[in-house]
Amino acid sequence: MPVPGRALFQPVLGSGRSHLPEVDGWRGLAIALVVLFHAAWSDIVTRDALLLNPLAVFVTAGNTGVSLFFVLSGFLLGLPWAADEPPPLSSYYAKRVLRIVPLCWGVLAVGFLVVRPVDFTWPRTLPLAFFLVTTPLPRVELGAWTTIFWSISTEVHFYLLLPLVGRVLTSIPRLALLVPLALAFKTGAWYFDPDHLHSALETIVGRIDQFAVGMIIARLHASGRLVLSPRVALALIAGATALLGCHLWWLLQLSPTSWVRVPWNTVEGALWGTLVAATLALPPEGKRPLTFWPFRHLGVISYSVLLWHAPIGAHLLRAVHPWRIAGFPFHLYAVFPAVLAVSTLSYLVLERPFLLVARRIGRGARA
Repeated sequence: MPVPGRALFQPVLGSGRSHLPEVDGWRGLAIALVVLFHAAWSDIVTRDALLLNPLAVFVTAGNTGVSLFFVLSGFLLGLPWAADEPPPLSSYYAKRVLRIVPLCWGVLAVGFLVVRPVDFTWPRTLPLAFFLVTTPLPRVELGAWTTIFWSISTEVHFYLLLPLVGRVLTSIPRLALLVPLALAFKTGAWYFDPDHLHSALETIVGRIDQFAVGMIIARLHASGRLVLSPRVALALIAGATALLGCHLWWLLQLSPTSWVRVPWNTVEGALWGTLVAATLALPPEGKRPLTFWPFRHLGVISYSVLLWHAPIGAHLLRAVHPWRIAGFPFHLYAVFPAVLAVSTLSYLVLERPFLLVARRIGRGARA
């Protein structure tokens, strides 16, 4: 029986026969990990309790959801190049602008109105407005409103590089060359300034290996080589999940300046890639947990959730601070429903109309 209004939340870009609904589920999981991570770290008591529990590692190290987003972006955006059907550059960049900019600028406008930063000058807004947060340029401080802007900037830089990467690195061995490039960059960053290694990990060069993992999966998928029996695929999912959990648990024990952090997100990206690839190889009934409609809905509105969850959480927590309400339960029962409501509205108002325009541009380019 159709659910009223469900059509409004069907994916706009990438819809049709080639659409992979399980990828929307992966997006839903990725944003859930990010939101739970910020919820857990807003509450010292909950955070300390969870840090002692290895089974909670995907929450306490839930920023791993950003790594999953990067792998998924490499996969989805790399598919046209993997299929030797690259889009015209004009339509490609127009669609990327319509996908990212309207909502981002809308959230920034609200952030400026709410925070009213004392250090405001027009030049200092440029790194935020034009996705240069990961550069040394001075910028306005908006607190929770720009907590995750480094990841959006890194994503946009990948958008800019993808046509070149897709045309030059036309095979899996060539794509794999991006991994030693990223490792060399991160090794140099650690050697010269271990205290700022995290800054190197928040750049496109420091994360290009994770995008490359996604692009490699795209080539395997487009060429028909991603064929596994259900038993092998399930075994890979179980093994990669266990290894990823151990990997994240080990990460939480490391010093921020440890050299082991250099290859950390390379391994992390490879394990997430294994999970995504194995899921793609499953028969439809094996993908049901990821294709369950509420989970896919969270994936469809994930960009809105990413931008809204931190500022909404910060302002609501500040409002209830005099009552000393625990942060984690408050996030689950008050903040998260508010984020879902605001994100759903912003998807309908600030995302979907522009995505429909982007879809028309894509169809026009193929005509």
